[in-house]
Amino acid sequence: MKYIVFFTCCIFMFNLFGQNGYKWINHPTISGILNEFEENERDYRLLNGKVKEIEVLFYNSSTTEIASKMTAKFAENGNILSFLQVSKDSESSKTIYFLDVKFIYDTNNNIKQELITERAEGKKIKHSKNAQKMFFSDYPDPITIDQYGNSLSIAFEEDTTYSFYDEKGRKIMDSIPFGSSTEGKKDKYTYYTDSIYCEKIWSAYSDVPSDREYYLLDFNGNWVEKKIFWDNDLKWSYRITRKIVYY
Repeated sequence: MKYIVFFTCCIFMFNLFGQNGYKWINHPTISGILNEFEENERDYRLLNGKVKEIEVLFYNSSTTEIASKMTAKFAENGNILSFLQVSKDSESSKTIYFLDVKFIYDTNNNIKQELITERAEGKKIKHSKNAQKMFFSDYPDPITIDQYGNSLSIAFEEDTTYSFYDEKGRKIMDSIPFGSSTEGKKDKYTYYTDSIYCEKIWSAYSDVPSDREYYLLDFNGNWVEKKIFWDNDLKWSYRITRKIVYY
């Protein structure tokens, strides 16, 4: 009997995620090209559940060895506290890149400082204490939203992103038309029970994916594995795994 109850709860939770959508996907896309700030927002500040720590491992398709390791730690209120990334040379195993970031918040829980220590090939790189390196300091407000608060359109640098959703409130496409600073972009999402498939099209005049992304989800709806496929390659070019510890 207990197995039936557990199985029923699992189905309920997966349906619940579907009805609510996924924060890390439903968050508005504002860049016409792959943007590091936007990726960081989605991966480290738009998480389901109370995350305590994330350990991230990066792999290249040419080797099964770990190319880079990252650890992020969070407070119980969801604020990211620190970010540590270490990359090593595949042959010598020597550290070739080191990044340590500590985050300081104001009274409104907004990041006011990012204290950065960065080294490349052993040489320290200086940064301003007030530099916004990891995340957006200001995020533009949507022009229009739907009844659930999802962004339908948002403007950034004279370009506009239009977002579309299914009946369960899950984003199925972001579309950036050809504009002043981009050739346009389309991201299309397909949902499965425990995974999400994304086709990224880097031109408004094309419907052929420039790359594809596959996400494996955990029970909370956060992704724990991401594979990136370039063009029509059947073998992944990059693979990222995440071990997520919750409070």
